This record gives sequence, structure tokens and C-alpha cells, in this order.
Amino acid sequence: MCVSLHPARFSDTVVGIFEGKNGRRYLAYQNVAANLAKLSAGTAKPVAPASTAADTISTAATSDSKRPVRRGSRGVRKLPVSGKASWNFESAVTPAPSAVSATTAPATATTSGNAMILPIPDDVSNIEVIDTTTCPAFLKDIRSALTPRSRGGMLGSDSVRRGSKSVEVRIINFDVYTIVIAKNAAAMRKALASDAVAADRRPALNADMIKAYTKWYPGWAIAVCCFNNADAKEAKPLLFSYEPSKQANPDDFFVPTLDAHDGKVPNLSARVDVDHTVFVATNDMSSSRATSVYYRDSAIALGVAELLPKAVMGKVLRGEYKNGDIIFRRSDLALGKFNGLRALPPGAEQSAAGAEFI
Repeated sequence: MCVSLHPARFSDTVVGIFEGKNGRRYLAYQNVAANLAKLSAGTAKPVAPASTAADTISTAATSDSKRPVRRGSRGVRKLPVSGKASWNFESAVTPAPSAVSATTAPATATTSGNAMILPIPDDVSNIEVIDTTTCPAFLKDIRSALTPRSRGGMLGSDSVRRGSKSVEVRIINFDVYTIVIAKNAAAMRKALASDAVAADRRPALNADMIKAYTKWYPGWAIAVCCFNNADAKEAKPLLFSYEPSKQANPDDFFVPTLDAHDGKVPNLSARVDVDHTVFVATNDMSSSRATSVYYRDSAIALGVAELLPKAVMGKVLRGEYKNGDIIFRRSDLALGKFNGLRALPPGAEQSAAGAEFI
């Protein structure tokens, strides 16, 4: 589960969304990644300097933002500005499980750096990246809790004022990643052409991919997580904090699971093989259907420990599914229903035919 700018191999993916006490969302992601882009004799030279310097890492404790989350009218389903229907649960079905088919190695690219892409439904300046150095196993613990069997601080603290509409790009270094969070394709192009991203991690832009994401997720921030380890390596968990300000319905819970590892624009009509764990946690979900999580890390930073969910609802997914992201409705979770809709991006052409639950 992931989309990469250039060919890559991903495995052991755990991805989920949980809600803070005041309604801020936390997008969590971890996998084992290997860069399959062919190493070139030299690194690409930046075509233009950017004024954005990489954010520094802060070890200060963090807590949920006090800024209230904007709520939409319950039961009223707004349409995106394009007028396209979005995230229709009513016609979705749960498909029968199918076997995982063999995959072939993708063709190689000619650049050294690579990146995976995560759309985030909020303004660039309002997104935080949480330092998970003290809890590297927290997503493994969530996966363990959901696997059937016998049963801190912020990164990139800087002078950016939250909510400022003028901020177009943030660059944050964490573990194996240089994370570029951009407002649009133009800002992403400028950032990836700058020295703020180390030459060995800096991928070629892949303009078709960024253009597609700009159309598919209108107004959303785009996080490009640059890396360059040729050998498979497990990175520390990524944890983004944001508000769902760009969603048509803020009460939907969005998990990015669109899939393409070959460096090409994802095929929205394809069926893809998946082998990953998906979870969700809300403040008002049914406690009787949730699974408690025990965290093994012994010294989790206090500010981070307060954020991690005590219980989750989730599923280990294996088999073939329609390509797309996964959307949960608050009303379903409150009733204990784990109905994750395999949905196309909100700005893509929508079709109710063949809609699936995970």
C-alpha cells in the first residue's frame, strides 16, 4: 500500500487514522521500503534555488491543538467544487476474499532518490509531524493487537504560524526521510529542485504524478516522503497531525491506501494485491468492538504517549481489492461497524458500480 514517485518495493505496511481528544486527526504510517530507482552516475542538479530551509527537530512535548475542528452538518453530504459525487457508501459491498497473485519487478528509473506520496486534507501550515523516536514499535503493537490469534515532541517546530495561508511548503528531516509538505505542484517542484532536500534523497519530480494528485485531491496538502535506501529498511513510524479542513464531510475518516509501486500514475480502475494492516480510532467509537493496545516501548515521550490510542478498530488485509483509499464514517464507528469504503480520490470521476468495503 503506497504510491511512489519511482519504482520501489514496500512491505509490512501499517496505516491508520485516529482522533485526538479535541478532534485533531493523526495519520500514522510505517512500512519496510526499498528504493528500486536505478542509481545514476551523478545526481540531478537543482534547476532553481528555493527559499525554504529544512525545519529543525524539536524535542519539546506536544499536546492536541486547542483550535476547534470545524464540523459539517450531520447527514448533509457536500459535493466537491468540481460537482463530482464522492465516497458513496450506499452501494458498496464486501467482496469475497481472493488469493494474492504474484507480482513482477517494475522497470527501473534513471534517478537516485525516491519518495512515497501521502495526501493530507488540510493546509500546509496546520500540519504537524510528531517525533516517534521514543515509540518506534507503536504501529507494530497496533498490528499485533489486530492480528487474529489467541489474544515526544513535534518535528519541525519553527516560526510558521498555524493557519497562515501564505505557507506553501514545509521541509522536515526525520529518520530515513526528508518530508516535503507542499500546497500544490508548483510548490513541490520548487522544493524538490532545492538544496533543502539532500542530493542522494532528491527524486526527479515525476510531473504526471504530481499533476494527478493536484487534480484528485483538490486543495489538499501533498506530503512527499523522500528516501534512498536500496536495501529494504524499516523506518520509524510517520505520524502527521492535522484537521480535516479540506474534506467535503469532516466527519469522514480518510486513510490513504491508493496503490502504485512502479513510478507510474496509479490506475484508478485496477484491482491491486494488498497485504497490510488498517486501523481507525475515534473519540466516540463503540468500545465494545474496539481492541485494546499494549505499547511495548518503555520510555515513550510524555507528550506522544498522551496521543496514542488506547484501543482501535482494524483489520489485517490480504488479497485483491479495488484500487483506492479507505474511508470510514463516524456514525458507523460509533455503532461498532468497521465499514471501510474502498474509495476513489474525491477529485476523480466517481462510479457507484462495484464499490467495495474492505
